[in-house]
Amino acid sequence: MKDVRNFVGMCFVCLGVTGCSANPEAVLPASPAVVRTLRDVVGAPARVVWVQDRGSGEDLHQSGRQHALMAFDTETGRICELVPAIDQINKPLIAPGGDYVVFSRRRDDSIHRVAWTGGAPVRIGAGFALAVWRDPRTGVDWLYAAVDRSRNEDAPYRRIVRHPVGDPSRVEEVWNGGDVSLDSVHISRDGTRIGGMFPWPRGMIINAANRRAEMMGRGCWTSLAPDNSYILWIFDGAHRNLFLHSPDGRMRWRVPINTIPNGAGRKMYHPRWSNHVRFLVATGPYNTEGGRLSVRGGAQHVEVWVGRFDERLSSIEAWARVTENEVGDYAPDLWVAGGETSEVPSTVFAPSSREIVQPELDTRWPGTEEGLVFVWSHANVRNEVADGRGGRTECTVEPLRGARWSPFHGMDIRKGSFVAPNAGPRIVEACRRSNELTIEATLLPRSAALTGPARIIALSKRIGEANFMLGQERDRLVLRLRTPETGSDGTANDSQTDLGRIEPGRRIHVIVSYQDGELAAYLDGRPYKVPQRIRGSFDTWDIMDLRFGDESSHDRTWDGEIDGVAIWSRFVGPEEATRRFELNRIRTAGRLEPRTLEFRARLVEATPVPDPREIAPYRRALALCEYELDAAESPVDGSQRIHVYHWVILDAAVVPDAIPQKGEPVVLRVQRVEENPPLESERRLIGIESIGLPEFVDVSR
Repeated sequence: MKDVRNFVGMCFVCLGVTGCSANPEAVLPASPAVVRTLRDVVGAPARVVWVQDRGSGEDLHQSGRQHALMAFDTETGRICELVPAIDQINKPLIAPGGDYVVFSRRRDDSIHRVAWTGGAPVRIGAGFALAVWRDPRTGVDWLYAAVDRSRNEDAPYRRIVRHPVGDPSRVEEVWNGGDVSLDSVHISRDGTRIGGMFPWPRGMIINAANRRAEMMGRGCWTSLAPDNSYILWIFDGAHRNLFLHSPDGRMRWRVPINTIPNGAGRKMYHPRWSNHVRFLVATGPYNTEGGRLSVRGGAQHVEVWVGRFDERLSSIEAWARVTENEVGDYAPDLWVAGGETSEVPSTVFAPSSREIVQPELDTRWPGTEEGLVFVWSHANVRNEVADGRGGRTECTVEPLRGARWSPFHGMDIRKGSFVAPNAGPRIVEACRRSNELTIEATLLPRSAALTGPARIIALSKRIGEANFMLGQERDRLVLRLRTPETGSDGTANDSQTDLGRIEPGRRIHVIVSYQDGELAAYLDGRPYKVPQRIRGSFDTWDIMDLRFGDESSHDRTWDGEIDGVAIWSRFVGPEEATRRFELNRIRTAGRLEPRTLEFRARLVEATPVPDPREIAPYRRALALCEYELDAAESPVDGSQRIHVYHWVILDAAVVPDAIPQKGEPVVLRVQRVEENPPLESERRLIGIESIGLPEFVDVSR
């Protein structure tokens, strides 16, 4: 088969003809080049039908009444009208045997059949024809139709029913679980799965046995593979790419289809899988007006195209143009002889053949520096990586706003964040070269009510522009990763990925690793199955800041603690991920979580809060206060009075309302000072005279 992407052929429109065989003297042959090229691309006899708008030529959605049903057959080399332009024609479908065509009329909810040899159309049912499926056991053709009008313009019918094409009295209900969109619905070869939008823009697969539907993604013009692989594609909002989804939802990959001649930067429409797994049909290219699909003034450029997938369904390796005229050609369908036995190759679902090399790991976390571009165990050690020039560079983080150090010298995110100066360029440069990334961290979330998502670790510039983002959405850990396919912040085409559940108050070790087309996640050393929705390189990455706990706009704040951060410019496999979890356990061995206590008390005396300039070069400070416990509280270390440190200056700014009013009853949430070693190096303000009382630090804010 030869590549025909540069081929330009001719098809002639014949007006007033009623059938491809019924009146052969009135039918003009198609260009021999078209016949030869389409036959070569498909490799078998093929038939194509489509709607031709004989009005303005711009009736993209076939809402008018000046439509002709056109047909082309590679074996006769003829193009003709099956039905002349005397009424409305919607979405023609070639029967499984290729011997007749079914079409609909939205204006009166009627479904019609016309023989491939022509003749008068015959009404065969009511509603809107969605698919014609042949039962492989009985050979009976079944018509699947949408019925019962709804008020949803994007999904204008409420139910799906079916009946034998030759017996409309034997109606069976198939689906009533949601409004039905018309573009497009397909039935798997075994009849057990129905792919479509129920309703737009939710691309779904229905299990016909239990009528349960699983959402695969968002978009339009869905198509289900014509075999039993249950692969569903969803057309993207840019109208340029098919996103193919495996039935378990774990694999998703992009196939651009605006690769026809003159299609670069333009849009396509009406993509539809043929009865053969390797072939599809579509129309294009389309003009765009304000980003919208349009045929205004450009119908003469919109033609019917047949494309051939490569063996892995990863690209369109050849195109053949079926039409070339100055009228609108829309809603095509393709039938290929022998398509009923075609199957998606097993290689499509084969695991990556790339070998994952596991480096030798030593006994101390992080185990190796191979591909390591950032490391931060905690603030009480020197964190260094190779600088790529034979030297070493220190990895540091700086607290901003309400951030401070945790009891284990980690990052404590409380209405603030941390930034790693100068880390962004090093990470971007290394990951652009490798197109691989691994993020490792130990996290202690404190809330399950965060949305946004709240940012945990992000290489970002602002909201809507990030190279990667590990975050929290309610009780779920999520990832956004920027590639040419996923947009400027990694959210295009439903590419934000769920990484599993996290529990407030429970530390968790997380590793997320990516190489083109493969995403892996490990929670506490165990693999977590993630959808494979991300593909592509890091070519679109920009220089951005490495941030922890928030965005630069301070409105995506996380709540929790972070330490044990390592970022690599390489992929990490399951064996190494398990070993890293073990090394991290060694790193954190011996930690005793400080107890958080609650006391009802009243403020007795407070240290005055100075102007932040008076404590320079310090940028953070705590002030000591004395409290008297409520009479119902038990004494602490034999005393009814305690000392409590409050954070009163953070990031060189006074913390408002950090200290309650004197004599006001309050509930204190505190931890013992001796269980918080980082306080030893902090500026502590002591302006009260009492001494020797039990000392605590406020952890309520």
